[in-house]
Amino acid sequence: MENTLPATQKNGFPENNPDLLGTIAQQNGNKSGKQLSTVDIIRQDAQRNGLNPDQILQTIAKLKLSSQNVQTIKIGNTVFLLMRTPPSKVEVHTFTVDKPNVMVSNFKNLIKFLKKAGIKQGFTYSEEPIFKQLVERSGMPVQITQTIKQIGNEMKPVYQYTMDL
Repeated sequence: MENTLPATQKNGFPENNPDLLGTIAQQNGNKSGKQLSTVDIIRQDAQRNGLNPDQILQTIAKLKLSSQNVQTIKIGNTVFLLMRTPPSKVEVHTFTVDKPNVMVSNFKNLIKFLKKAGIKQGFTYSEEPIFKQLVERSGMPVQITQTIKQIGNEMKPVYQYTMDL
């Protein structure tokens, strides 16, 4: 997949690169059915997890408006919220309606995107044991640790996933 990226924008991510994202979409095909909009994916994911979708969307909008280091990327029916810590780290939050095997494929394509954007390390966290099983089965070189994070108004035990890119 040949792709030369232009200089980075002020947020540190490459300009919206239709060639790279288009190639990723083609590779993924339409594996989980109809392609949904970013807002629909976030809404459905929030509802499935018992969260208020409007509140989630408002929070994402505020983050994107208040920080030039926040971006969303949609691959398949998975939306990744990227929160860059300059110069080369990114925290990733995931919203998806894709099947688990497709989501793993989307993560692998996100890694390609992040590497091309000059990111050296990515991390995310989840309180779901099934996510841990998916990561372990994926074969990706991810360091998994347990920690405590604030989720909503509660401090909860979570798995933190860190990958050097």
